[in-house]
Amino acid sequence: MTRRLRRETSSLPGRRLHLAVVAQGYIQLILRDVKTVEARLSVTRQPPFGRVDRGDVIAMKRVSGPIVAIGIASRVWSYELEQGDLLRIEKEFGDRVAADATFWRRRTTLGYATLIELTDVRPIVPIACRKRDQRAWVVLTTKP
Repeated sequence: MTRRLRRETSSLPGRRLHLAVVAQGYIQLILRDVKTVEARLSVTRQPPFGRVDRGDVIAMKRVSGPIVAIGIASRVWSYELEQGDLLRIEKEFGDRVAADATFWRRRTTLGYATLIELTDVRPIVPIACRKRDQRAWVVLTTKP
């Protein structure tokens, strides 16, 4: 991999709050501690790429539904992808991402990957969220 950006330098006072839209099946795997790494892949540089740090808080919203869980980013890896990189990422993180081979094969032409190790994930009383745009990740607060 030609460029790997490690982002593990946050301290607690400067945490950001993020909203991640997650499919219901994946939320259940996260809550059962089967899926411990959230993978976000994209064609362009867009959040969460370069915007998530260790210690940031992630609120998880069901697709077309409420916010149902919250967790902490314990480690974050961001990659600018070149040919073959995604296969290496799949081998390193595949079990923790809990995605099947189809997930990885459909994303071979993407340019950016962010992997977020989640800890202290808790279900919460559902909170209605009137998010209407197509973004799957929203940075809700900035660092001071």
